[in-house]
Amino acid sequence: DDDTEAPPDPETDIVGWEDGYWYNESVEIDQSDGLSEAELEEWTGLAKAHVEYLTEREFTEDVSVSVRTPEEAITEEELAELREVLSNDRYQAWNQQTGEALFLAGENATNDPANLTAADLLGGVSGFYDPAADELVILRNGTESPAIDNVTLHHELVHAVQDQTFDLSDSEYRGEDGDEATAINGLIEGDAVYVTERYVEACNTSGAFECVETPPELYAPPREAYGGVSTTLAAFAVGTQPYTDGLALVTDLHREGGQEAVDEAFENPPSTTEQTIHPERNDLPVSPVLPDEEGATTIGELGLFQMFAAQAFGFGGFGTPIVDLTGFDEPNSGAGDFYNFTTAPTEGWGNDVLVPYGNDDEAEGGYVWVTEWDSERDARQFRTDYLELLEAQGAERYGERTWIIPEDESGFADAFHVTRDGTRVTIVNAPTVDDLDDVRSGIDIERTNTTLPIEP
Repeated sequence: DDDTEAPPDPETDIVGWEDGYWYNESVEIDQSDGLSEAELEEWTGLAKAHVEYLTEREFTEDVSVSVRTPEEAITEEELAELREVLSNDRYQAWNQQTGEALFLAGENATNDPANLTAADLLGGVSGFYDPAADELVILRNGTESPAIDNVTLHHELVHAVQDQTFDLSDSEYRGEDGDEATAINGLIEGDAVYVTERYVEACNTSGAFECVETPPELYAPPREAYGGVSTTLAAFAVGTQPYTDGLALVTDLHREGGQEAVDEAFENPPSTTEQTIHPERNDLPVSPVLPDEEGATTIGELGLFQMFAAQAFGFGGFGTPIVDLTGFDEPNSGAGDFYNFTTAPTEGWGNDVLVPYGNDDEAEGGYVWVTEWDSERDARQFRTDYLELLEAQGAERYGERTWIIPEDESGFADAFHVTRDGTRVTIVNAPTVDDLDDVRSGIDIERTNTTLPIEP
């Protein structure tokens, strides 16, 4: 209530009071004409108090908050450094081969990092918190005195207090590969989404907070993050899953043990996307037997979902459905979930390691991909659907366990040797059949009667 006198400031800094503001105080801020620096400082202080109250975590340091355009948020020097890293021949070869392995980027795919811009990196982003710089940036759409989306401010302040509590710049929160990084991000983003939903509820439903109104005509992100006919379900999945399944994970943690359970999860974050897609399992990945070679990466359950989803007709894919995705928008992880990233050939995932091989100066090469499954039935399911995926790309059977995608059939013309041994399915890829033995010695690639039934 605006007429309620705020309690006196505490003698020491406590949770729920920050920068001179209690979490349930009112502030007189009108964003209809934009936001001045003084108003931004005032609004940030109150928002920090909100976040402290909702997370039961204390801000121990100041948070730098600024409002910038994408071009102001990333310097040309930083862009140049990133372009150099992404243009490295070795990285390009690795990236190309992993993209081909998932049938997401064909041999003719073009991705020139030299043309990378700030808008490319931050398109669809409303704001971000940089743990390395201890800095929160709200992105504006070019107006001189922009308004701020209140949910964005609170969301990014959650990341700031996460960082001050757990040190998000620590290697523990970066992950050793893309799948682990996405899994950890599920916990980080799920926590932030959970808190901002509680904030919106306190503003609009319970009336516990007096909240500053965001004029919709003044605030707009630089561009939409998802949607449109050019967006495939595969691309949508990797950008969305950490937020939706992450929210479901954190909601379950709160239900089971409150904020303490969430904080304990940050001390031991998830290591695979399987753990965020199926939080009820609490599975630890099994270990495929494969040399720990340079460039080895784990694709993970979400990566495998992307591979099959890219084929899905009606979702901007290649038009050949391999898996049933009619239940994609039917959540499977309880409260807070919005999408179902589970499919028949991927839900039994146990672990995987993909090792690309190739020359430093060219992208063409091959890879060995070892996958482990929870049961032999799961392994058979994956192998069956993977072979169907090969056939959808125009593959022809060469031998008992060898397939070839001919040139001009698709952008994935290669040879594939696919075997199952119990719960393990191994895929060896090379440009030609003759090259398969160079990638992994001892492969039986003798041409056989291709009318023989495929072993299960």
